[in-house]
Amino acid sequence: MKSSPNTSTPSEEVSLFARQPIFDVNLNIKAYELLFRPPEYNEEKPLEEGSFDGDMATSQVMFSAFTDVDIVEISENNPVFVNFTARWLTEAPPIDPKHLVIEILETITITDEVIENIKKLSKLGYTIALDDFEYSDEWKPILELADYVKLDVLKLNSKALKQTIQKISPYNVKLLAEKIEDYEKLKECINLGFEYFQGYFLCKPQNITGKKIPATRLAVMQIISELQSPSTSIQKLEDLISKDPTLSYKLLRIINSAAYSTIKKIDSLHHAITLLGLTQVKSWITLISLTNLSDKPEALLTTALIRAKMCETLSQEGDLKDHEKYFTIGLFSVLDAFFDQEMKDILKNLPLSDEVKNALLHHQGVEGKILSTVEAFEQARWQNIDWDFLEELGIDESKLKTGLMKSIHWSHEISSQISH
Repeated sequence: MKSSPNTSTPSEEVSLFARQPIFDVNLNIKAYELLFRPPEYNEEKPLEEGSFDGDMATSQVMFSAFTDVDIVEISENNPVFVNFTARWLTEAPPIDPKHLVIEILETITITDEVIENIKKLSKLGYTIALDDFEYSDEWKPILELADYVKLDVLKLNSKALKQTIQKISPYNVKLLAEKIEDYEKLKECINLGFEYFQGYFLCKPQNITGKKIPATRLAVMQIISELQSPSTSIQKLEDLISKDPTLSYKLLRIINSAAYSTIKKIDSLHHAITLLGLTQVKSWITLISLTNLSDKPEALLTTALIRAKMCETLSQEGDLKDHEKYFTIGLFSVLDAFFDQEMKDILKNLPLSDEVKNALLHHQGVEGKILSTVEAFEQARWQNIDWDFLEELGIDESKLKTGLMKSIHWSHEISSQISH
């Protein structure tokens, strides 16, 4: 581990933001919300306790998202939802309306000026969303201008949800359910008429109690188990891949893609395995096999790719050994969602080392802390990040942000090769 301190000065501090996908009923990504962490963030006073200035927060996330990085790549050419304060509603942002959804905070005081400003933005083509909405008569003029209404399904119980939906039914708005934590709540919201969904349910297993595990999942599990066996040699791995032409084809596509930038074209399995090594090829075959689970959304594959690359990148930045191990941990962190089983039950059948299992099950050890960091960053749960641990590794906010951008870019390249 590196012991050098983080030497960032205030002027060098970085505003971190995470993106949270917004899905339609078919679990296709239709937008992202950008979630913000200001440079002066204090773990003792999380964002929801009003420990930051809202105007500054919007300024920072707008600057970071639309000038610091490639917003089209970050959003995969989907619109992004950004929280706007009353002050930010006073004039049109210098952003193409097709890229931005203006999300009006529930804390805004409704005045004639606010209503007029929203009218102007709407006429300019900006999409308007109402965040964390709870019905009251003062919101009627704004409901007439809104395109989306976001309801917090953790805060509102089923009765309150139904009452709110009934009250806003006369308005031409799309319902967006936020803070969905599991598939049961997702199903409930679909039945209530919601069209869009946001939350961390995607990486959770669906409840399949009493259901037989489909043959396709069993077959994929058997492949993964065989791949992880310590006795798997280059020849065994080559024989396994050769049995499925799709595996061979997609593996060679990945290795010859821009993500690897090989000088000479790789046109044989043996050459590929020799070039990348056993561990990395095992990870790729695992990933390709998971894409055969056709009932899973593409967004889950993207999450697996980004987590894998982020874990690997942080291990490299921290001068840790065995970067491929960290890649595997990030990749395997969503196996429970792919197989709809508890992680502990999946790991019983996989011949993985104790340190990998402990990282996946209990987030223990350095490996587990790296995984915890990636998951917390992905979900914008800044207070769950062990900043002291990262400082020991020489990883600051700038490296985290760069790692995310690198991982997103890389995942796009790999996804395009796997999905064709």
